[in-house]
Amino acid sequence: MAATASSQFCPNCPPDEVCEELRRIVRRLVFQKKSETGTRGLAERIMDQLNGTRAGWAGHDEAITNLKRQIAKVMKDFSDNNCGDKAPIGNDAKQWINRPNPTIDELKFDAPAAEEPGWFSMDHMAKVTGLTGGALIAYLIISEGSRLFPPRNLIPVP
Repeated sequence: MAATASSQFCPNCPPDEVCEELRRIVRRLVFQKKSETGTRGLAERIMDQLNGTRAGWAGHDEAITNLKRQIAKVMKDFSDNNCGDKAPIGNDAKQWINRPNPTIDELKFDAPAAEEPGWFSMDHMAKVTGLTGGALIAYLIISEGSRLFPPRNLIPVP
């Protein structure tokens, strides 16, 4: 059966090396490190998600799901070529592949406090003036925009 082995992930591989190449692809997708390859593997992405990252939760969750889809395609090819006994993936990789995506309840890192609005933000201006929406915008245009009109600048302030 090895003589007829073929793979969409390794079309030029000799038939007796297809299983080993598919095994390498799966393990790379699971264990690669950004510091080494420039791309995070499944294990690193899950740990980043659990330890809290600067990136958004939804973005990381989507990346983990996409990686799992990619791994599932390779695993299907792996199964179609009856590679289970010839080149085992390893239990360590299977644990990461079968692990559900992290949930917000598993987060180990407390998110930083919300940032205070800046001096010139609409939130700060609304708090200072007591105005919101259109009234705040009209106030800002009249009070700050009128500074551009020269006669106002000519009036002496006692």
